[in-house]
Amino acid sequence: MKKSGTILTAASGTFALVPGIAVLITEVGVPPGTSSVMYATVMESLGVLSLLILWLNKNKLQQLSVKSATRITILLAVSFFVFLIVYLQLFGFYVVSTPGSESLLFPLWPQGELASGLAMYDSKAALIREWGRDDVFNVIAESSNLALQWSKMVFLLVYVIMFTSLTLSFGILGVCIKEEKKQD
Repeated sequence: MKKSGTILTAASGTFALVPGIAVLITEVGVPPGTSSVMYATVMESLGVLSLLILWLNKNKLQQLSVKSATRITILLAVSFFVFLIVYLQLFGFYVVSTPGSESLLFPLWPQGELASGLAMYDSKAALIREWGRDDVFNVIAESSNLALQWSKMVFLLVYVIMFTSLTLSFGILGVCIKEEKKQD
């Protein structure tokens, strides 16, 4: 059991480290116009923070029954999948690919001229076809900049919750499995 605990502890450390590095290198899942360095830094910081919190509370966690630890882990794993689905939906709906150019991130709450333009056309893609990518980009920046910044924060929050819950699920199992060996 101790070997399993060590493996799960290493896995939790990996889930705290690897996504941030992957984001930094590949920019996977980072909305256009958003800093991959910021995403990676926030993910790394919160991943390490979550593991440190587990470590500081390891005595309390090691007192959990196997049933309780399993429930918490399953809840965190389900949270990961729920937030993954939410993130993929947000990304799919608000990030629009533009052929031959960088994709556009639309704000969750369009304002002013952007809201009027979206009401006039059937879709974000139709708006881009009619106005052109650069004009839509400028309208977003001029009429919906605050909404765009809040949208980026929502994207980041969902992204971080998704990976932190996964890190915590492996970390809790790692702490609890190590205790199982001590009890033998």
